[in-house]
Amino acid sequence: MTGCSYLLAASVFYFMTVGVIVVVEIVVVVVVVVVVVVVVVVVVVVVRVVLVVVALVKGSMVYLIGSILSQCCHIL
Repeated sequence: MTGCSYLLAASVFYFMTVGVIVVVEIVVVVVVVVVVVVVVVVVVVVVRVVLVVVALVKGSMVYLIGSILSQCCHIL
């Protein structure tokens, strides 16, 4: 092989390696972005569900206390 073919082979190898590194970096960035988006969506959904459950529990407690008080007032 001549020096030119060595240079060609080295440049092809370099570009293939750099290309693989760039592809891996792009894949890592995409995976990180997807994971962050999924985590944010899950956190928002969990917070909303917790808030709804708390509101329902508070509402039922208020209803329960109100009904107990109204029964006590009827007895009095």
